[in-house]
Amino acid sequence: MEFFSLDLVLNNKHKMIDSLQILLNLGFMQDARPLLPSSCPLAFSHLINRCWSSNPEKRPQFEEIVSILESYAESLEEDLEFFKTYKPSSGRTILRCLPKCITAD
Repeated sequence: MEFFSLDLVLNNKHKMIDSLQILLNLGFMQDARPLLPSSCPLAFSHLINRCWSSNPEKRPQFEEIVSILESYAESLEEDLEFFKTYKPSSGRTILRCLPKCITAD
């Protein structure tokens, strides 16, 4: 249901209810994020969660996102298990680790 539709329905039936309070009660303004499927590789879920940070300073810049995704694309064909199991401790760790993880043996 769209916000506009939700607002019209609730305000017409319950004039005393404040639309903002409804949204707060539904969790739309409390850092609510969709759940990621359990099949989402940890490397991708880590990047997604960084992008969703409530602190804009902690979100990666677009150039960094592109760089990370390009590295993922290059590495995906060589080491699929890496993306299923690896969870970086910081945003830049994965970029430093990728070449080592792929070439290590």
